[in-house]
This record gives sequence, structure tokens and C-alpha cells, in this order.
Amino acid sequence: MEKFKSVLIIDDNEMDCFVSRIVIDRIKLAGSVVCLKNAYNALEHIQSLKLQVEKDGTRLEDLCIFLDIVMPYMNAGDFLNALDKIWPSLVSRVYIVSGLPVEEQYSLVVREDVGGFLSKPLTDEKVRNVFLRKELL
Repeated sequence: MEKFKSVLIIDDNEMDCFVSRIVIDRIKLAGSVVCLKNAYNALEHIQSLKLQVEKDGTRLEDLCIFLDIVMPYMNAGDFLNALDKIWPSLVSRVYIVSGLPVEEQYSLVVREDVGGFLSKPLTDEKVRNVFLRKELL
């Protein structure tokens, strides 16, 4: 049974998107997994998703975003600032993902309202922990 209705992976690295999707599919974390390679496309997708949520009553808890911290054109901090303007309550559903140690990730983003920080590559255990966190919310 899926834990989230939809998972969005935002990562400019094709291999990381591929691995993340495999892990999420393998543990059946979500009904739908969308991989986008840049933050601008992700914000457009989120705007349309917000309209869909308002229309069909999907709960915020049914959504999860894995966001690469370093991307061209718009980094994770800028993305979160833009997301604050579109859908502020969704920020807590964002998990920052990076090859950097978690401490360095936090110093780059400097936000405590995100869901958490994960190191790459995503593994079954790391993704299961995201689900366990959801269960506690």
C-alpha cells in the first residue's frame, strides 16, 4: 500500500533521479513518482498540483518532495523561498537531498521548516525513515 499519493523528485542529475525512483518504487512509497530536472519546472508542476489538490481534496500529508540542494539556475534555498509564496504549508513536506554531509546541507539551506535532510544516494532505509516521520506527524 502506498504511503504517499505523490512523490516529486527534483534533481538535475539523471542518475540520482533514476536511483531515487527505483528505491521509492521498490518499497511502494507512492502511487505516483515524478522526476523533474530543474526547479522552475518543479514550481510549475506544484502550481498545477495545488489546483488539483484544491479540486479533489487530496490531503497535504499525501505529498512528498525530495529536493536536490545544488542545481543550476535555482538552488534549494531559492526554490523553498519561491515555494513559500505558492504553497507555504508544503515546505514541511520537502526533504533536502545532497551528496554533501547533512551538516553542510543545513548550513546551505538554513531552514528548520523543511521535512528533513538526507544524504545521497537514497536508500530503502532512508526513504522508510521519511515514511516513519510522516506517521508521527
